[in-house]
Amino acid sequence: WSLLVYLVFRLGDMAIRGQFTHAFSGRLGALFAIEIILGGIVPVALLASESRRNNPQILFWGELLAALGIIFNRMNAILFAMNLKGPMPQSAPATYFPTIFEWGISVGLIAATIFLFGLAARLVPLLPRQEAGQGRLS
Repeated sequence: WSLLVYLVFRLGDMAIRGQFTHAFSGRLGALFAIEIILGGIVPVALLASESRRNNPQILFWGELLAALGIIFNRMNAILFAMNLKGPMPQSAPATYFPTIFEWGISVGLIAATIFLFGLAARLVPLLPRQEAGQGRLS
C-alpha cells in the first residue's frame, strides 16, 4: 500500500503542477518512465493480490524492484537531473561536496532505519514462536 500511495502522490503532484506531460519527454523522460514503470507500477502489480504476496519468489522480485526504483529515483535526481552552475552569473559548473550537516543527517537516517528494523523484528511476530523444548538439540 505504501508504494501505491507513493506513486499516487508523485504522479498526482506532477499532474497538479502541469508537469506530467513534460516528465516523459527527452532522455531524462525515458529515465523517469523506466523508474516509474519498473520501480513502481510493476511492483504494485506483482504485489497487488494476497496470493502473489504469499509466493516468496514474487514477493522477492516485487520488493527488489520497488527498492531499485527508489534508488533509481535518487540517481535520476542527483546524477542526471541536477545542473549545478555555481555562483552567479552561473556560467561554469561548480563542484559539490556535502556539508557535515548533510553527512550527519544521512548517517542519522541510516542509524534510525537500523534501529527501527531491529525494534520491529523484536515486536512484530515475523516468525512463529517455538514451543518450549522445540528446536533444541538434546
